[in-house]
Amino acid sequence: MRHAAIIPTWLIISVSVVHAGESKVELCGYEWPPYQGSKLENYGYTVEILYTAFELMGYTCRYEVYPWERSKMMLEKGLCDVLVNMHYTEKRALNYGFPANPLGHSSYALIALKTRDDIPERINAAQLEKLTVGLLKDAGYGEEFDKIKSRLPNVIHGIIERSLLGHLIKKRVDIAPFDENYVRYLIDANTDMSPADFKIVNSTLFKRNLLYPMFSKKGHGYKKKISDYDRAMNRMKEDGTLKRIYQKHGIPFTHGEAGQSTGPAELTVIK
Repeated sequence: MRHAAIIPTWLIISVSVVHAGESKVELCGYEWPPYQGSKLENYGYTVEILYTAFELMGYTCRYEVYPWERSKMMLEKGLCDVLVNMHYTEKRALNYGFPANPLGHSSYALIALKTRDDIPERINAAQLEKLTVGLLKDAGYGEEFDKIKSRLPNVIHGIIERSLLGHLIKKRVDIAPFDENYVRYLIDANTDMSPADFKIVNSTLFKRNLLYPMFSKKGHGYKKKISDYDRAMNRMKEDGTLKRIYQKHGIPFTHGEAGQSTGPAELTVIK
């Protein structure tokens, strides 16, 4: 006589939870147009790329918009699987997962008031050390600039880019790095500002920064999700899906060699 195996109820419930977590991807992010934003079509082109990639691999997705600090906290605690649009740094890679394929890239530049004739059009690290620089806390600006951050003697930190722009206007800081595309949105959204009020200060300290989805290592099956994302991105490059998403959102598309970024062309938004 065979005896039916009795499976404890708690085991059935726990297995169901694991499978549900592995087939669903919780995306979180903050307001950062034109890359992502609650008022953009499909939350912006980078969020649409992630939805398309994960759904191609059989996942369901949900995207929630939070302030930057809360987004970061949720990823740290594993309350969301992926934080959209993050720059890779070695420090971040110790705690979070990064895929091989970026979503695109951003271009940082140093911004100063146009009335600051004492700040030259081109600046090096030694000249920058003599100025009061506004920086975001925990931000990754790229390998070259991050190397000199600790050497800057006069730094004022801001939590978000909007606060740094306010520091510039009020002359609390002399200069600050901004993403060129995002700062255009900040200025356009403020009726008291005009692009003519600012100038870009050229520097060799900035290069194109790749933007990645950053995965929580506390999420269910995060390694598989990274692998599936990369497989989907490779397919989307080959069949033209990625290019169509860029073009749909009005983002210039450049398709580099293997291992290079596929992202928007650099834009100079402040003359």
